Amino acid sequence: MKKSLLFSLLFVSTSLLFNTTAQSVYNDTDINKYISNVPIPKVEENTYLGSPYENKDFQRGIITKNGIILSQNVALRYNANRDLFEIKKNAVLKDNQARLLKKTDEIELKINNQKYIFLPLNQDNIKAGYFVILHKGEKASIYKKIYMQFIPGQKAYSSMAQDVAPTYKEKTTLYISNKEGEFKELPSSKGGKQKAFTNHKKEVKQYIKDNKLNLNKETDLIKLVKYYNSL
Repeated sequence: MKKSLLFSLLFVSTSLLFNTTAQSVYNDTDINKYISNVPIPKVEENTYLGSPYENKDFQRGIITKNGIILSQNVALRYNANRDLFEIKKNAVLKDNQARLLKKTDEIELKINNQKYIFLPLNQDNIKAGYFVILHKGEKASIYKKIYMQFIPGQKAYSSMAQDVAPTYKEKTTLYISNKEGEFKELPSSKGGKQKAFTNHKKEVKQYIKDNKLNLNKETDLIKLVKYYNSL
């Protein structure tokens, strides 16, 4: 009994030590190499409707590298108009102390439950940039590109009309990648999205029908991708 208890305690201690070591592979200096010395661009307030940011407030985020946490006390903000991530190394820092995050595919960013990754230009000529990971699988993965489009304002044509203020409007585009490394934009139509799943066409069609999926809904599209990856 004593030997059994001693072995159990030794196993638990070893496991705790291993987990602690795994979480501390990277240290504080590792995050520094991904933070530039460039201050964040100044954004003029109250001159437009909307925002160039996906969320105008900094949010607590987590940065991982190779699946291991690099930093979990940073504050992140995504300028979706300029495709830039702004970072405060510590969430308590002031906004004017924020810097631009260097663009690299070595790290993954997480804000709430949304994960972002920087993807470089590929053979399909998709522009390099930050993408939201909707689902990753062996056969197919789905990504979303968020862009805040700036629409210039217009002066009223007559005294009976009103000026139209300049506005930032959100646009999203979905992409699919396969195990061969192809990365393509998904069509906007439901039928076009279905055709993007080039293998198991009969199974895919039947699954959509049986589950009454609307492929223009992200949740339903993700369900289909998960099913597709299970085939």
